[in-house]
Amino acid sequence: MPKPVADTQARLTLYRPEGDAGPAAVSVFVNARYHATLMPGSYTEFCIKPAPIEMGLRALVASGSKRGPLIVSKLSPLGGSHQFLRLSGQVLDATASSELQVTLQAQTRLEAELELSQTREQIHTLSRASEVAACEDAPPAKEVVVVTPIPTPQSRASSSTLAVPGSTPEGFQVITLLADMLFQFNKVGQSNLSAQGRKSLDVVIARVKSEYEKIDGIQVIGHTDPFLKPELKQIFTSDRAQAVRDYLVANGLQSIYIVSEGRSDKELVANDCDNAKTKVSTVCNAPNRRVTLEITGVRSRRP
Repeated sequence: MPKPVADTQARLTLYRPEGDAGPAAVSVFVNARYHATLMPGSYTEFCIKPAPIEMGLRALVASGSKRGPLIVSKLSPLGGSHQFLRLSGQVLDATASSELQVTLQAQTRLEAELELSQTREQIHTLSRASEVAACEDAPPAKEVVVVTPIPTPQSRASSSTLAVPGSTPEGFQVITLLADMLFQFNKVGQSNLSAQGRKSLDVVIARVKSEYEKIDGIQVIGHTDPFLKPELKQIFTSDRAQAVRDYLVANGLQSIYIVSEGRSDKELVANDCDNAKTKVSTVCNAPNRRVTLEITGVRSRRP
């Protein structure tokens, strides 16, 4: 999957799944100009300015002598978005052009990934659509490491932090890392930590080693936003917390007591976001998609 696109563009991925039983080929038009021809098991990907467009589809039989009607769909892609569109069709009667049918259906990234992995990029024709442009990657997200103020003994007692005998409030801190920066989009597991996420965790490891004389324990907690399916929320947060824990252990904190858990979307820090899943609400919910490290121990005594 490509990197996120710049806010000045929208990325569109159109594909036909392998084994689609529809017409032999489907021509794609952008604002009435030819862009590409897709056969089963192929895809095309391009960027445009975030503005309303008309996406036209025309089915063709193998000989090219029969063509279906031009089917036009109107799209309004948002800046910085990546939209996945699935083409599928059927041939009811190859002798009648009206019986060559094709449909366009929006897919989520997760739904599209499995089918896209079985397809090939179409490169046998050149686009003549003037709106189509080369994609520009979004600038890398800034590294976010937020340290909360040291809590009082009363607030710490009421929290759900890791309780370790002998630890002191002065040695307790919470480091929060945004999951959008830590992991590849919609991914879990240590292998899907992003390069920037690994760099941020390396910074955390270095800080733990330099700021503490003794570590009593680290609790790694995964959190998410309200938009995941209920059955996925706990899996995502648990797996991401476990991935961060495994990275810490594998990269210098082997001797430290570290545990992990997922808390789904039970502890939102941004509560005033729109309930609809839009670009604005996705950005608003970014602080909710996070992994926190609650560290307990004895701070280094600095002169």
